[in-house]
Amino acid sequence: VECRATVGKCLSDSSAVVRRAAFRVACDALRVEDPLLLQHAAELLSRVQHEVHQVRNTVLTAVERALLSHPKSAACLRNLVGLVSKPGMSGTSLRDLLEVHRAVLEPKIYD
Repeated sequence: VECRATVGKCLSDSSAVVRRAAFRVACDALRVEDPLLLQHAAELLSRVQHEVHQVRNTVLTAVERALLSHPKSAACLRNLVGLVSKPGMSGTSLRDLLEVHRAVLEPKIYD
């Protein structure tokens, strides 16, 4: 809990290097079995909107892996519905997340 609070503070740091490292740590902490997964994913998606492409891609890939790793499961749909209901969640963040998800699935579809 302390680590998560510290990382949360670092996500708002004025230094891009500190924020990038904090995003990496926060992404590594995303776990499917975490009961607060949707809350953490929504927070990361809302905070990463104005970051550089490299940081955005890292976060979007980690959130996609945690929330949408089994696209045909009922949990995937529950995760998307839960994410949409979080305060501050923008359509842009969801679109970007789904674009990453589509890119992950494309090689599987055409192989």
